[in-house]
Amino acid sequence: MERRDKKDRKYYPTLPIFGIFAALLLVGILVIVVTDIFRYDQKTGSWQEDFFGREISAETEHTPTEQEKETGEMIAQRLKDTIEYSGDEESAPNVGQLGRFYYFPHYKETASCDSEVQLKTALIDGDSGSVWVTYTYHRYDKTGELISGSSNILCRLTIEKNSSGDWTVTKVSEPA
Repeated sequence: MERRDKKDRKYYPTLPIFGIFAALLLVGILVIVVTDIFRYDQKTGSWQEDFFGREISAETEHTPTEQEKETGEMIAQRLKDTIEYSGDEESAPNVGQLGRFYYFPHYKETASCDSEVQLKTALIDGDSGSVWVTYTYHRYDKTGELISGSSNILCRLTIEKNSSGDWTVTKVSEPA
């Protein structure tokens, strides 16, 4: 049997092979990330369909009448007022299911709250309907430290007219 010297062995450089593999892996990850960004873009609405379902998501395409817009803006303002409320729990107005947006400082007092609520659309049929908004808020303590916040959250508010003729939010639907 013939013995080969180290010089005679075939040498396959591993560095270029690993480099090519790493580059392909990076390109694959980028493709996945970019397609997910486009898939969950708010304009395409596909993430909305995943969460709300196709039929309910279609409501966001509705162009509201003047009356629907007026009602929607009133509900949006009520949400903004609820988010920014800084009083105590006992004095808080009853705002139906919007009460979940109250912040009662059990451990850290709020010194300020920046918020924005934008009406997307409103769809009303008789004494019930839905109002779509996006909201953003940031609550700060006395030192300016952020206590809590959310940004650009799409939210569907189900509303009903009560016996006194006032609109009440009966359900809040938003991605968790």
